[in-house]
Amino acid sequence: MSTPLPPRLTRDIGVAERTLRAILNHHITAAGLTFTEWVDLTLLTSEGPQTDDELVATQVAGQVGPADEIREGLDRLLVNGLVARDDAGQLTVTTAGHDVFGPLREQVGAVSARVNGGLPADDVEAALRILDEVIARAAKIVAELEAA
Repeated sequence: MSTPLPPRLTRDIGVAERTLRAILNHHITAAGLTFTEWVDLTLLTSEGPQTDDELVATQVAGQVGPADEIREGLDRLLVNGLVARDDAGQLTVTTAGHDVFGPLREQVGAVSARVNGGLPADDVEAALRILDEVIARAAKIVAELEAA
């Protein structure tokens, strides 16, 4: 028989996520972006050109937000010239987008270093294994709820 996890686990995961999100929101709001726009720029910068549908699907699967909110963010990025769409429908970050995203990414990276710096590597690896399992189990429950 397995020992039940302490109720603090899910609470603490939530507190950590909300606290880190508050820090991120402070920086992205100061840059004039929304959370979904930040994620769009992050995905396009790290993974390269994608279609609207690909970006939306990735974010919906990752519980970033609802599809309509993500599409509205993409539209704002396009209107503001931070992202461009080529003739094949692929979205890319423009020079203006890199000018906004680059410094912002550096700020967020500095915060991440402050938060994560000095944590023992073995503990981080163990925490990541636990979080991967929690995410997989929660995603299964979400799928079951959506199927019902």
